[in-house]
Amino acid sequence: MRKSAGNRNIVSLIPMRVKTDSTSTGSAHGAVPKRTSGGGRQPLTSNNMNNPPPAAKRKSSSSSYGPTASSTGPRQSTYGTAKATGSKAAWGTSSGGRGMGPPASKMRRSSGLGIGRGYNQQHAMKDPRPISDKSYKDRTIRDLVAFLQELNYPHPITAKKLLVPLTNDFFRIFEFMYGFLSPNFKLSKKPEEDVPRIFQLLGYPFAISKSNMFSIGTPHMWPTLLAALKWLMEIVQYAINLDVESTLFPQIEFEEIPESRVVFSYVEEAYEQFLAGEDSFDQLEQDLEKQLKLNCQGGKTNLDSLTAENSRLSKELEQLENEGVSRISGQSLASTMRV
Repeated sequence: MRKSAGNRNIVSLIPMRVKTDSTSTGSAHGAVPKRTSGGGRQPLTSNNMNNPPPAAKRKSSSSSYGPTASSTGPRQSTYGTAKATGSKAAWGTSSGGRGMGPPASKMRRSSGLGIGRGYNQQHAMKDPRPISDKSYKDRTIRDLVAFLQELNYPHPITAKKLLVPLTNDFFRIFEFMYGFLSPNFKLSKKPEEDVPRIFQLLGYPFAISKSNMFSIGTPHMWPTLLAALKWLMEIVQYAINLDVESTLFPQIEFEEIPESRVVFSYVEEAYEQFLAGEDSFDQLEQDLEKQLKLNCQGGKTNLDSLTAENSRLSKELEQLENEGVSRISGQSLASTMRV
């Protein structure tokens, strides 16, 4: 109890207010009871359990965060955010007794790299090809039928059949064509999920969804899927006509065998022997060293061709020099006779 400010002789029954200081450890430990939340901090002294809380609460004069703060409540954090306990986190109600912001899961930024699931649906591009044009569809069907017949498609196929195809016909054509990119490929029992996923993996730039697979032969959906098959056909044609050896291991002048091909052959053979149980690759290493030395020297074949070319050029030079000497001698003789 304290005396009234108006009359020093009158005793006031109002409890005295405790002056708090944000820098004082007394209000943090002496006045705060032990928290029972899962992530709360433990008291630093054992005497805190015996100290009762103040009789009245008052607004903190030192806190600059949040509308109100009690001397007995958890302190507000001046920086950072804490992980939420699972429910909607209010100010100062995180599991660690800290934090004012939203849960960390809500503040997590999404990656800006790559194309995730649902990208085609969110950023669908409009196909610039005239896929609904009748002449374009007829030309595409003719090219597709010719391509399938050339590659010995095992099922009957005609242009009339592709005007309004059945669902099974579409899946068979897709399975056959993709088999050239992935040997022994077979559709699963859910082809309506396989086809859109594979088109996305191949980088097809237009949206094809699972729901499209349930209306393949309809007038509004077939032009879109026919254009997708044409795109896949062009990919397969490129793969068939691609010279893999020269693309992966381009020939370099004065190299009998490209160095990248030499190293690849060594790694390939060594791995096969390793799978067979071998742990020593002395012979392969000797062959690798020998071939790399030949490449550094220009290779025996290239060396012979260079020697022959050098001999030919030497003879040609000698012949030109002789012709030049003869021509000069003849001009000198002619000028002497004129004199």
